[in-house]
Amino acid sequence: MKKYGKRLNWALPLGIVLLACGSGPSTQAQPGEASVASTAMMSQQVPEAVSATELHEVLAVEDDNRVVLDVRTPGEVEQGVIVGAVVMDYRSADFEERLKELDVSKHYYVVCASGGRSGRTQSMMAGLGFEQVTNVVGGMNDWKAQGYPVLEKQ
Repeated sequence: MKKYGKRLNWALPLGIVLLACGSGPSTQAQPGEASVASTAMMSQQVPEAVSATELHEVLAVEDDNRVVLDVRTPGEVEQGVIVGAVVMDYRSADFEERLKELDVSKHYYVVCASGGRSGRTQSMMAGLGFEQVTNVVGGMNDWKAQGYPVLEKQ
């Protein structure tokens, strides 16, 4: 009996390790292709916040599902906006109503002067059922400091 007991001392942990590793179908991707799990994760991940530099990189790629939402005041907007941005004054009386008119299926990058109002807008939009809303931390102050292009409003 002692002879078999010693063999079980190493066999049991080895069996547990083998079971933990699994013997089911492999989910690893072949070279040059993404796994199903990683593809699903990438398509569902929406960053909570990005820098102006990260937004600039995002905007370099054509994407019909992406919208830059500028929530600064008209006076701030006169100093320039990101090309193609939708402008809505955070301080306007109908701001929340105007948010409700937006397409909830789009991915919004919300920008203000420095990131405060855009962060609050992000929270409001989440409360309205928007699932793809990203705050641009540093806002237009950082965008301009990096020397990225703006469209001058007149």
